[in-house]
Amino acid sequence: MRAHCDVIKKEGLVAFERRINFAKDFNIKYLITGTGKWIDDYDLECFYQNVEVLSKKAEINNQLILLETHGDGKSGESHTDSGKLYLPIIKHINKQNVRVCYDTANVIYYQAVRPEDDILHIAKYIGYIHLKDKNYGRGVWNFPAIGQGTIKFSRIFDILKEVGY
Repeated sequence: MRAHCDVIKKEGLVAFERRINFAKDFNIKYLITGTGKWIDDYDLECFYQNVEVLSKKAEINNQLILLETHGDGKSGESHTDSGKLYLPIIKHINKQNVRVCYDTANVIYYQAVRPEDDILHIAKYIGYIHLKDKNYGRGVWNFPAIGQGTIKFSRIFDILKEVGY
């Protein structure tokens, strides 16, 4: 379930808790969100504290919280637009029920990195994947049908298979 909230802020924490409850009522196990945009270490610490709270609540329901590769500040998540950037964040969180939702095209759109290379950084922390193809580079809104873009999905699948996804 797409459940995007700014989980840095108290309002985002409360909103995501409501989404966890809604998902429980419908037996939905996967909740996808971004992080919210942090400016400083205080914001980042608030994010980590709120994720701790949400992780415990989701764990009770056997739910997985998925933090999407999405960013550049335009949509709020300026530190989370590639697997490489997400790695220290997800390692710090260190929760089995908090993983990355890797979007194959977003990493090109926001960070101009190839998912076939970038996914290596974060593969073992992926809990869900958005398969989306992409043409052209950073900031170009062109997401054709899978197979019509430039992403080499066979390489991505090989990497995921290697880590047991």
